[in-house]
Amino acid sequence: MNLLIVDDEIFVIQGLLDSVNWEQLGLDKIFIANNFAQAVNIFMQNEINILLSDIEMPFGSGIDLVEWVNRIFLKQNVFF
Repeated sequence: MNLLIVDDEIFVIQGLLDSVNWEQLGLDKIFIANNFAQAVNIFMQNEINILLSDIEMPFGSGIDLVEWVNRIFLKQNVFF
């Protein structure tokens, strides 16, 4: 399983990476993005199973991102 962490604050991402034993949770890859556009790019190039996103970010919120994911991937019968 692959995880995408999206946050505009790099220290938040680093804190999450350092504080959780991700391998123990069965994750194969962890992707990080700092904004909506980077997250969309990662989604389009990789299979993402879990999304962990900040809500308040410049240039597109976490809510916008979840809506985009549902709109694009629900058409392909992939549900989040």
